[in-house]
Amino acid sequence: MKFSSPCQETSQPITPQIPLRVNPDKFQMSFDENKKTLVLDLDKTLVYLTLKPPTKGLEYSTILDEEGRLQSYAIKRPGLDGFIKEMSSLFNICIFTSMKMKHAMKAVKSIGLAPYIFEVYSRDECVRVSESIYMKSLLNLGFDLSTTIFMDDAPHHMRSQPLNGILVHPFKGEKDDNCFGLLAPFLRYIMTLSDVRPVTEKLYAFFETEAKAQEKMLKQKKEKASPKNTMPLIAEEQTEEDEGFQRDYDMTKRKKSSSANASMVKQNSWKSSDFYESKSTGASMSLSRGSSVTFFSDQESESAMSALELSKISSDKKDKQVSVL
Repeated sequence: MKFSSPCQETSQPITPQIPLRVNPDKFQMSFDENKKTLVLDLDKTLVYLTLKPPTKGLEYSTILDEEGRLQSYAIKRPGLDGFIKEMSSLFNICIFTSMKMKHAMKAVKSIGLAPYIFEVYSRDECVRVSESIYMKSLLNLGFDLSTTIFMDDAPHHMRSQPLNGILVHPFKGEKDDNCFGLLAPFLRYIMTLSDVRPVTEKLYAFFETEAKAQEKMLKQKKEKASPKNTMPLIAEEQTEEDEGFQRDYDMTKRKKSSSANASMVKQNSWKSSDFYESKSTGASMSLSRGSSVTFFSDQESESAMSALELSKISSDKKDKQVSVL
């Protein structure tokens, strides 16, 4: 009996997982096996279906019945056209709604989504939970969950695949809605990952990183624009100029002091025989025999002058005392 080694197992080519087609040949786009898939809900996610006439400033389409009568208004979520156009170049896009198929197909064509999607799934492909609640199962339709993202406004629609869902705020005609503007950068990022799950955790991490990056950028801009940044440069320049002025001033002061000391030495030079330290005079400076007054620092020069003047005054008093006697 021959036993086959596990290393000798023949590898079979993996066939790509292609989702169920319920409307074959009805849409221009075909399913691209190399792209990830973006599954989109219709009402309150892409558009708001209502019988109330839209207010000014909102883009909308009219959905008519078989007899040409108004069935509903489809108010487009702001930025829908640009969002669908861009995402169709990055993902396989399909619509998954809990509406009946005939209503869903009319809405898709009226809104202008048909050229950008490969399929529409309706209530017939949903799992009925109660009389009015339907759950959407991507696995039942044959989607590869590692490469599929599902956007919807109702949590119970995504109950069977929570790791693939992006729960959006229900759109009801708000003019300032920016859902697509916020999600587009994240979808561009997640399409580069091998496994999109868990989508929600990746979404929060992405927005947190983006928020920190924007905060850092704003901080840098404020620091560059702040006048405080120019102060160190100005202060440094002023300090250098001040140091230059101070050096010149000190040099001039030293020259003046030196010249004053020199003139003092010339005018007040004595031989050792002319002046001796005397207890009666209290002089604090003495001269050695055969020497003259030497150069001092500014402070020493001032003390020397004071001592010298004191000696002269004392000598004069002594002479007066002698003459009186």
